[in-house]
This record gives sequence, C-alpha cells and structure tokens, in this order.
Amino acid sequence: MHNAFYPIEKALTIIEEKIRTSFNKNKTIDSIAEFNYTMDDYLTSALVIYAAKIYGEVNERILSLAETMQYIFFAVSFHNSVTEDSLIKSNSSLDHNKNIQYSVLIGDFTYGKFFVNLCDSDMLCYLDYISKMICKINEESVIGLKNQANSPNNPVENPIKYSIVFSGCCLLGAIEAGAGLYQQKCLEAFGHALGMAMENGVSNEQRDYYYKLALINLDCLKSNSHRDELKNLVFCLKNKDSKNNKMVC
Repeated sequence: MHNAFYPIEKALTIIEEKIRTSFNKNKTIDSIAEFNYTMDDYLTSALVIYAAKIYGEVNERILSLAETMQYIFFAVSFHNSVTEDSLIKSNSSLDHNKNIQYSVLIGDFTYGKFFVNLCDSDMLCYLDYISKMICKINEESVIGLKNQANSPNNPVENPIKYSIVFSGCCLLGAIEAGAGLYQQKCLEAFGHALGMAMENGVSNEQRDYYYKLALINLDCLKSNSHRDELKNLVFCLKNKDSKNNKMVC
C-alpha cells in the first residue's frame, strides 16, 4: 500500500472489505469476475476521504460516498476492458464473445451497486451529479471506440477517464464535509488536474504540468495537516510515474 494511504488505512480497509464482500456474496458474479484489485487501486476512495478530511471528520456518510465512487471506478474499468479490437475478435470466437458479455454485464452490475449504496446511505442528493458524470465518461468511451474503428492501423487505448472521476471524488467529498464554494471549486480543479496527469496517452511534459497544476490548486486552500496529506499523495503518485510505474512510496 502507498505510505501516502497510511493516514486513512483503516477507512480504506473498511471500504475494500465491503466491496469485496458484495462481490463474493453474489455467487454468479463472483464465479465470472476476476476481481484482482489491490488496495493501491482504491485511489478513488482515498480522494473522497482526503478531500473530506480537510474540512471535517470521516464519518459513515463519507465512507459510503467513497464506496459509491469506488463502485463507479470499477464499473468503468470493467466496461473499458471492451475495446474495438476485442469486439472484432468476439465475432470469430464464441469464448471471447462470452468474455466480452461478462465484462459488460459485470460493469452494469457494479454500476447498479453505486445506486443501491446511495439509496441505503440516504444520499440521493448526489444522484444528479453522479449520473451526469457517468454519462460524460460513457460519451468519452464511445468517442474512443469510434477513434479505434477509424484508425485500425493506429489503435488508441480506451482510457478510464480519471480526470472526470477524480474531480467528482474531490468535489463530492468537499461538499459532504461542508467546505465552502471556493474550497469546493479548488478541490474539484485539483482532482481534474490529478486525473489528467494519470490519463493514458499523456506525454511526460504534460504529466509534469498537470501534477504541478494539482499542487497549485491545493495551495489555494488553507494549510493544515490534512491538506498536506493530500499533497503527499500527489508527490507519491508523481514519484511512482518517474520510476517506471513501480510502487515506491
């Protein structure tokens, strides 16, 4: 696990166990889903928690919100495993076609879990924002698939839209914790910049620019230990990138 996750290790462990249990309880899903995620894949949850910690305590509602956003991240991950190339292969292979169908169905199941979680946590006030966020992610995914189809000799990865998800995580965490409008905008901009730094296809120069922009947006917030924890996370991720994606923090 990231050392940068240490301050919220207990909270992340609770979320990880709840999500893993929800998959294991559904025997059909558990039998076909390759749920190989580790704690390092829970950056989505971490951003919700860290954004909220700057302005308040991490309570049950914050944990539920973080869990909700994590479900969305995993759903997007499952759906983004379906590429134009894999769709072509599915036409010539029955087994491959089944795998494609499984990825889509598991992604749909996981999207459903986010809605159930919002209902159970009495946080349907965020449904409008999250729904629009998911629509935007899916629109970008469709564009990616079209680009692959139009450029068969120059395939483009169908990326997870980190910038969309991360900005939403930071904004909703700040709103739930009671941050002011200016602080909400700063954290939303921070999440967007951090996500852009992690998008597929971004050059090293662009990546450095977005990491710097993320830190600039954090510096707009009043300094406290929890804001510094979030800055440490940025340095950790930047260091990871510079070490050929090897976890070093």
